[in-house]
Amino acid sequence: MNQRLPLSLMRLSSTVIHEGDPYEAEYRLWVDQTPDLSPALNALLKGREQALQEKDVESAKEMQREACKFGIMVKDRGKFQYWRNLSK
Repeated sequence: MNQRLPLSLMRLSSTVIHEGDPYEAEYRLWVDQTPDLSPALNALLKGREQALQEKDVESAKEMQREACKFGIMVKDRGKFQYWRNLSK
C-alpha cells in the first residue's frame, strides 16, 4: 500500500480545516431592507433577528435553513447576521 496517500490526505484536510470558510470574503452585513435581497428574504432575516434577540435558537436555525432555499447562506458574528449568495 502506498503510504504517501494517507499522509497527503492528512495534509490536505489539515489545510482545509485551518483555512476556514473559502467564501468568507463574500459575506455581507445584513441590515433591514437590504436592497440586494428580495422583500421576502428581508422579512425572513428580520424575523430571524427577532428570534435571535429572544434567544429562540430553534426558530433562528429554521429560518436559516429557509434562507438557503431562497439561495442565500446566513451566518452570525456576534449580534449581527451576514449573508452571501449561494449561486456563485
